[in-house]
Amino acid sequence: MKILFCGCCLPRKFEKRIEMLSVAGNQYQNNLIANLRKLGEVKVLSYINIPIEIDKSEIKRECNRSNYQVVFSTSKRESIKEYRKLMREQVEWADYVIAYNSMYPWFGIGKLAAKVNTKSVLVLADYTPSREQKSFARKLYAFFMNIDFKMYSKIVLLSEGSEKYVSRRQERIVINGCIDEKKFENVKEASCSKIKNIVYSGVLSYVTGVDLLIEAFSKIEGENYRLVICGQGKELDELIKNASSKDSRIIFKGFLSTEEYMSTIEQASVLVNPRNMNYSQNQNNFPSKVLEYLASGRPVVSTKFRGYELYRNNIIFADSSANGIRIGIKDALELDPKETYKKNRDFIKSFTWEQQIRKFL
Repeated sequence: MKILFCGCCLPRKFEKRIEMLSVAGNQYQNNLIANLRKLGEVKVLSYINIPIEIDKSEIKRECNRSNYQVVFSTSKRESIKEYRKLMREQVEWADYVIAYNSMYPWFGIGKLAAKVNTKSVLVLADYTPSREQKSFARKLYAFFMNIDFKMYSKIVLLSEGSEKYVSRRQERIVINGCIDEKKFENVKEASCSKIKNIVYSGVLSYVTGVDLLIEAFSKIEGENYRLVICGQGKELDELIKNASSKDSRIIFKGFLSTEEYMSTIEQASVLVNPRNMNYSQNQNNFPSKVLEYLASGRPVVSTKFRGYELYRNNIIFADSSANGIRIGIKDALELDPKETYKKNRDFIKSFTWEQQIRKFL
């Protein structure tokens, strides 16, 4: 089986070094590629259109080691031409073309694949429609993205909320997310220590609800509670600094390596996904981090994302408000760690990459 993958990813070693590289999106694409390679030969064409602060030759060397072909965006059109030339050369070679989101460098690849009888699959991670975009350029781009969706022979939706943007005639499947269970196999159940760590890991922004989480924690009394915030994003720099300076129980760790992340998860009593569902851009997204949270066996608190009903026996759901999140955390702290560990670890087994990967094809 020969697979051409079109995306916007880099080897994971650059996640900490390139500030604007989406960690969640990058990890998802790398995991998808790694598991596709278990099924056949995969060629990766990666287009990077974010500012790069480090030596690009170093990135290219590492991409070559990972068998990725990378094209960096420039202010001129040469980078688009270069990417599309590589894309056209590889489409006829492939049995499958898989694209992560619809992006302008590979617009029309679904139609191009159909001409040579190659099956095309769009993994639709997120989409904000034209009517919700503010600038004319963004509205126009979203319009053409939506047209591009309909050229693929199959759509893999990461959230049920995106179904309304694809053609009813297209083959489609909802795969909320996939988990590398082996990553968590050595994580034991939460300890019953006096110190209770309430942990958030992810992008630091108003959209992800970190401000709501800080406000919620400020209403929880007791010196034995800790709020541990991990991740990157400048939007809430001042808010987090001020909160941690006023309340010594709030600990900001910044961006973590994989080893640091796993250690923080192991020390967690409760894991929180406070994404603010009052923002329209959250209506069509699935917060994949909750799968990792569940895989750790910890009690999980989350706001109500689209399709939350499937998870209601394993996650405590809260309103998108500081008080709602506070109540959710307090309820989670009352759960039995041993019972929660077994229930969540058993539940997550059906979400492993091994279970899901063939559904993408």
